[in-house]
Amino acid sequence: MEFNFNEPTYTTDEVAKRYRVKPGTVQRWVRDGRISTLNVGGNRLGPYIFRDRDLIEFESRAEVHSNS
Repeated sequence: MEFNFNEPTYTTDEVAKRYRVKPGTVQRWVRDGRISTLNVGGNRLGPYIFRDRDLIEFESRAEVHSNS
């Protein structure tokens, strides 16, 4: 995956707040392939970095919409 340092990024906690869910729900979405991310921790629980384009893509095909 390509990473642009000028692109806004978000943590798991920030994504959870954006969609009003628990961080564990966001982690499950990642494991299920529902949302793309960059895993900077090297294990299945992250930590993850979400790019703006990841969230836009997720919103375009999901029933969840941003609260921001």
